[in-house]
Amino acid sequence: MVASVRIHPAPRGFRSSWLLALVGSLSLYAPAPTRADDKTAEESLFVTVRNPITDQEFNRVKAVTSAAVERWKKAGQRGRLKIVFDFNPDNQAAASDQFASCLSLADTIQKLNGVMTVAYVHKDATRHTVLPILACQELAMSGDCRIGNVRTEGDDKLPADAESFYKERLVYMYDEMAKARGRPAAVVLKMLDRNLDVLQGRRNDGSPWFIDRRLRKQADMAAVNDDPVLPAGTAGFYTMAEAQKFGLRPHRLDTRQDVAQAYDMPDASLREDPLEGRTPVAWQLEIRGPLTRALEETIRRRVTRAVGLGANLVVVQLECAGGDPVVARDLGEFFRTLKDTTGRYPVMTVAYVTDLARDHAVFLALGCSEIVMRRGAKLGDYEAYLQNRPNADTLARALEGFAQERAYPSLPARAMVDRDMTLFLGRAKANPSERRFLKVTETEDDIAADRAGPNKWNPEVIKPKGQLLVLDGPRAQELGFSRGEVDSLDQLYGRYGLQPDKVRRAGADWLDDLAAFLRLPIMEFLLVAVGITCLILELKLPGVGLPGVIAALSFILFFWAHSQLAFLWLAVLLFVLGIVLIALEIFVTPGMAVLGVSGVVMLLIGLGLATLERWPRTESEWIASATVLGRFGGGLLASIVAAVFLARYLPNIPYANRLVLVPPGERGDYPAHDVVSADAARFASLLGAIGVTATTLRPAGMVRFGDDFIDVVAEGSYVEPGARVQVIEIEGNRIVVKEV
Repeated sequence: MVASVRIHPAPRGFRSSWLLALVGSLSLYAPAPTRADDKTAEESLFVTVRNPITDQEFNRVKAVTSAAVERWKKAGQRGRLKIVFDFNPDNQAAASDQFASCLSLADTIQKLNGVMTVAYVHKDATRHTVLPILACQELAMSGDCRIGNVRTEGDDKLPADAESFYKERLVYMYDEMAKARGRPAAVVLKMLDRNLDVLQGRRNDGSPWFIDRRLRKQADMAAVNDDPVLPAGTAGFYTMAEAQKFGLRPHRLDTRQDVAQAYDMPDASLREDPLEGRTPVAWQLEIRGPLTRALEETIRRRVTRAVGLGANLVVVQLECAGGDPVVARDLGEFFRTLKDTTGRYPVMTVAYVTDLARDHAVFLALGCSEIVMRRGAKLGDYEAYLQNRPNADTLARALEGFAQERAYPSLPARAMVDRDMTLFLGRAKANPSERRFLKVTETEDDIAADRAGPNKWNPEVIKPKGQLLVLDGPRAQELGFSRGEVDSLDQLYGRYGLQPDKVRRAGADWLDDLAAFLRLPIMEFLLVAVGITCLILELKLPGVGLPGVIAALSFILFFWAHSQLAFLWLAVLLFVLGIVLIALEIFVTPGMAVLGVSGVVMLLIGLGLATLERWPRTESEWIASATVLGRFGGGLLASIVAAVFLARYLPNIPYANRLVLVPPGERGDYPAHDVVSADAARFASLLGAIGVTATTLRPAGMVRFGDDFIDVVAEGSYVEPGARVQVIEIEGNRIVVKEV
């Protein structure tokens, strides 16, 4: 267990100038996170300040903070409003050359009456970004960042009027900002002036202080050391340790979670308000059934369409359970990173957990900006899903990590799927209101010893070993997951100030309906049967006509309907390979059954893989996959029978024969004669006989021997109609000819 720092700032005071003054006092002790259901909980907020700070960014941050202040005032100014400004979004260094924008932001922060402001710096912060950082009452820094270096070498080459501006306006502002927040002005001005000599002294009350050498005679100091602690030559660019040493009073806090715990802020404050002061444009989305790749693609398309139409708030109604946990996590990540069409502003998502939501729905809920539960609903409930899955360690780690990324309590999330875990809610012996989640794996004796030890926790069992954690509405709110319970969707709308009749619905479109229709088993069978039948007809009958178009359309629709599933590209490649092998059997090496059989097998496997959500794992899944392959195999046999029938009789059916494109050289008396099937015993005398091709041989086709038309296969790959050919081989019912 790692102890943290909780910081209670001292009351604010006022200076005679326009700037507000603050002299903070610190007390260090173990943190006590605010309970989500604590009626006296203070309003808390994290605000990301994007880099660089421009007029547009200043207006955005001002709108966010103003909205937070208004909410706080409407709530009766309960407690104290706390705002943490994160100056390093995406963990990147921050620097802004726009002094006016930075000054406006600093002035706005200074004038937030009754608001506790904290600057959180976790990567380097330079240039004028330092100004609004100094405007905050509190400074939190990580162990690997620096602050300072306001001026660069290029600033020394500025024109005289600009240099005068730096010496007057800019230096004055940084000096006043330092004095207003009780920080040594010399240490702050050293960030601007590399020629400054900073000395360390001792005030009359014995406290250490730092002064400019030039102001030594004016300083009311008991003693001053003439050796500069910050000598001239380099601008001030302070690490966290140096900032502590030189009186900037930062607190070592490495993560947002550390900041939230140190300033007694609830976990919910880590998830910023994505609306950022914008007027909500709300849409509602329902998610039903098992979470599959097909459903994921549908959800992404609907949400993207809604965002494209201006949605900045999406209410996600969860009525889903089962399916693939990888899909669930991907969808949760999709909601977590959802932004508007410009890619600059996030889209707020509210998970509405209904009583139909189970197991993997928790990923989607955690991915949303906030969670609200219908009364009687459960969060988690993996009992049914894990009955035939004894090893859930991978799922447990995935859920724990995802919850941590979203600033939700990670140990309770893991406890939803980890039966072997014993979860405790620890309460500090010295202060029972201070709480921590404890994952205890020791024996009962160790736990008893832990209770008896100094500075330890009194653990309360939340989930015993052998069970799974399932959260109802009150428990989810208590543990920091949910914002509360509602009785209906309209009540949820009211909570967010939305009018139900103005919330648009992101429902299904005709593409969703068409894809779902084509994925029905009967439609899969028909598409495959029609596609293969027409493909055989196109190879059998002369010309390139309607059968080829129908075959292509059937297979395009089949694969498009399954385009969201896991094995699509492998399925397409195997299907194409099967077609190629069958074509080689027909056109290049007729009679070699290996290529034909292999082609049929590849074709069936490709069609089967196209329907799989994931590789079969259980006996029932293997049976279902075998059923699909059997259905396609039946479709293949039916298509072969249908193709043979149509190839033999379609050209002789009035009007129907017009559906087949026949080259001009193949017209004539061919349709007026019956086609005679090849029979080895009957036509043994044809060996060496010469006939005339009635159709193109590619290499299969028909040859006229006297008054009979006989199916043959050419030795080459192509013979024009009307050519003379000779029978060179008869094998079974297969007659081979060559052009003479």
